[in-house]
Amino acid sequence: MTQSQPSTLDELLDAFKQSVLDKDWEALGQVDQQLRTLLSEQLARCDTEEQKRDMAALLRRLQKVYALAERNARENYQEIATELSKLKQDRRAVRAYEQGQDLT
Repeated sequence: MTQSQPSTLDELLDAFKQSVLDKDWEALGQVDQQLRTLLSEQLARCDTEEQKRDMAALLRRLQKVYALAERNARENYQEIATELSKLKQDRRAVRAYEQGQDLT
C-alpha cells in the first residue's frame, strides 16, 4: 500500500513525528527536507499578523517535534552503544574460551 505524499506543513509535521516514533530514520530525513523547503516558502509569504501568529504557533510545534526527534536519536544511540559493548564483551569471552581450549 503506497502512502500519499504529505503536502501541507501540518501533514509534514505529523509525518515527521510519526517517522520519529517509528525510528524510520530514512523517512525522517526525507520528510525533514520536504518540511524545510515548504517552511521556507511559507515563511517568505507571511505578510499579515495573523499569518505570522499562525506560523509562530507552527514553529513552536515544530520545535517540540524536533526535541522529540533529538531525544529519540540520543536514546537510539545509547541502545546501539550498549549493544556494541555487549558484543565486545561476548567476543572477549569467546576468545578467552578458545585460548583455554588451545591449552588442553
